[in-house]
Amino acid sequence: MAARAGAQERAGDGKTIPTPARIHDNGRMKKGIRRLAGIVVMAAGIGLASWLVFGAPHYWEGDVRLVKAAMGLAATGMITGGAGLIFWRPEDEPVEAAGEVGVG
Repeated sequence: MAARAGAQERAGDGKTIPTPARIHDNGRMKKGIRRLAGIVVMAAGIGLASWLVFGAPHYWEGDVRLVKAAMGLAATGMITGGAGLIFWRPEDEPVEAAGEVGVG
């Protein structure tokens, strides 16, 4: 059962469960919260990447170098994931430009 903003759902036993309107809208996160989370994740990824380049010890050798490489990949994933949260578009809402070309 999809929840609407400010709506109440019925539980299996007949009781109503209030849904908070400020967190989700039609079962999805609101754009502002999602974009804020994307900015936070992206900033953390940029911070980790900057520390790895400028602040991490450069004498790491052996297995620790593999950990440093994994942390670099994690930072790249955080930056990519943050951008995905900021510029997210649901699949059921096609882009207007794609409709003009006949793709979507």
